[in-house]
Amino acid sequence: MNTESGKRKSSKKATDKPDGRKGRAGRKSTYTTQIAMEVCRRVAEGEWLEQIAGTQGAPGKSALYEWLLKHKEFADAYARAREIRADAMARELIEIADDGRNDWMAREDPDNPGYTFNGEHVQRSKLRSDNRKWLMARLSPRQYGERVQVANDPDNPMPAPTTNVSIDYAALRERLKGKPGAPDNND
Repeated sequence: MNTESGKRKSSKKATDKPDGRKGRAGRKSTYTTQIAMEVCRRVAEGEWLEQIAGTQGAPGKSALYEWLLKHKEFADAYARAREIRADAMARELIEIADDGRNDWMAREDPDNPGYTFNGEHVQRSKLRSDNRKWLMARLSPRQYGERVQVANDPDNPMPAPTTNVSIDYAALRERLKGKPGAPDNND
């Protein structure tokens, strides 16, 4: 309350828009195919959606997620970009595995010259490979995920179990004869 006049001042909330309408704060994002394809190109090259969001020419993160929900062509292109990124990671895996430059290091001891195994570098390379494999399985599960056979999968049906059971009904009746609840011989 304003102490001089005894009246309340009207205050705008942070979410009020300049024209007086109520709504969410943030800039308006207009979907265009050109911007959507640029986002997909950057995803395919290895950037994450969170890194792209809000950079020059790109909408914010929430707008990008909204686009994925509202625009099928963007969602399809984004899924394909993720698959392309997974393929790039597969190439990186081969590079990491083939790079043995720092697996051995020269000893600095003049009394014991030679090379020693660099376990730290080898373990870091293994970690880099494992992380990429994990990400690849999530980015492109059909191509790089674990194969799990599910019953009634139309693409890969499981064979129905078969059991060969032969019952000698005459011998069974003979064993049950005279016991309570046994079937009559008239059946």
